[in-house]
Amino acid sequence: MPLPKARLPIVAILALYFLSAPPIPIPWVPVAGGCGPSCAQAQDQPAKGPSAAILAPTKLRQGDPLLAWVVRLDPPGSAAAPARSAPKAKEGAPKAPSGSSRTAISPRPAPPVARLLGPDGKVVSEVRCFELPESLERVAAQGPSVRVYGALLPLATDLPPGGYSVAIIPAELAQESAAAGTTSPAAAPGTAVASGTTAASGTAVASGTAVASGTAVASGTAVAPGTAVAPGTAVAPAPGTSAVSPAPTAAAPAPQSPQSPPLLVAASFVVDARDFSVEEIKLDETNTDIQSKPNKRKTNEAERLYALLDRTDPGATYAVAGRFLFPVEGGAQSAGFGDRRRYLLSNGGSDQSEHAGIDWAVVKGTAVRACARGKVVMVADREATGITVVVEHLPGLYSLYFHLSSAKVKRGQFVEAGQTLALSGSTGLSTGPHLHWEIRAMGRAVDPDYWLSAPLLDKEAIKATIDGLIEGR
Repeated sequence: MPLPKARLPIVAILALYFLSAPPIPIPWVPVAGGCGPSCAQAQDQPAKGPSAAILAPTKLRQGDPLLAWVVRLDPPGSAAAPARSAPKAKEGAPKAPSGSSRTAISPRPAPPVARLLGPDGKVVSEVRCFELPESLERVAAQGPSVRVYGALLPLATDLPPGGYSVAIIPAELAQESAAAGTTSPAAAPGTAVASGTTAASGTAVASGTAVASGTAVASGTAVAPGTAVAPGTAVAPAPGTSAVSPAPTAAAPAPQSPQSPPLLVAASFVVDARDFSVEEIKLDETNTDIQSKPNKRKTNEAERLYALLDRTDPGATYAVAGRFLFPVEGGAQSAGFGDRRRYLLSNGGSDQSEHAGIDWAVVKGTAVRACARGKVVMVADREATGITVVVEHLPGLYSLYFHLSSAKVKRGQFVEAGQTLALSGSTGLSTGPHLHWEIRAMGRAVDPDYWLSAPLLDKEAIKATIDGLIEGR
């Protein structure tokens, strides 16, 4: 009689299998608090892409500056997130192969590019964003890397009113699309478009599309003309801002256009028209010569100043919070930003110009204060503007103070908001004691009044946005 076949329990079979199989290495990383391998996480999972949000004004006027803040969150294990070091190997253990990704430090991503897009979706202007150094410190031991970028775009005084958008595009994709001569997608006024969203080729999201104000389109979703998007899927963290966080897809997906680069994030806003005053100014013989007669000194001084104002130093993040301070106390405004001026020359002729700042009539010798924290980059006695002080506040953002009687700072000096820079006067092309206060953004004059009521950066809104991205809100 044949013997019955032995039946081993399933647990014994599995035990024999694992005892005979070669060991399987389990990667791990240290966890904050030092709990060790018991709470390790594998790092060989496919890395998720970055998520992003943008805080930007929803309404501006001709001649205003646009300063948008972009928060980018890179998950652990992504190419842009800093790599974590492996635990120290025990004595006698085999060394990790050279070039191991566990010990390499991933390069920081290049700052993205900001594009101002017109109502037709065409690029009006483009600038490189700058990165706040504080964002580099927000790297958790086991969490995502958070970076904060600023995008500074001036709006011309003659920019046609209407719906515009600012699109933040990864640097490498912006270069590719620029080389191909493509058109970037735009969003409808009040619409926030999240990471990875594109529009159909040559079409703005608003074209034939019902997209309500305050709506967010989820990451990776393309919006095709004729697609209705449900409103209320994203909420701005603070009044006057538009923030985007990853949200459920609210539109039917459509194929991405090969001609439109994927967006990191974008937001839209409305530009309102404004009326600028017109004034006539009579000039005596001395001021007529300064205004109308060309000379080498005046030309050289103008070239040096404009070259300075066109410069963008990525490390010049001196003023990142708070509102501007008005630079003088007392007095009254004698001319506004954007005024259309007609100079009546002493020889019977005339000349025209657009006023690039604010004129404030004050008694000679009035203290002129820095409107914000910054670095003094010019102190000079110029023919047209007299004794002049220029302060750099952010990459591409400068304040200028003209017609001073004396300067109290030196080039290269760092100053705090409210610190005395100079005393007011009437030097250069001037018809009486006053301060000419001017703000330049990326080389273009913008309305100085704007940041007297709006902060450069709302830290609470940024913090809420970062928390929302990390929590998936």
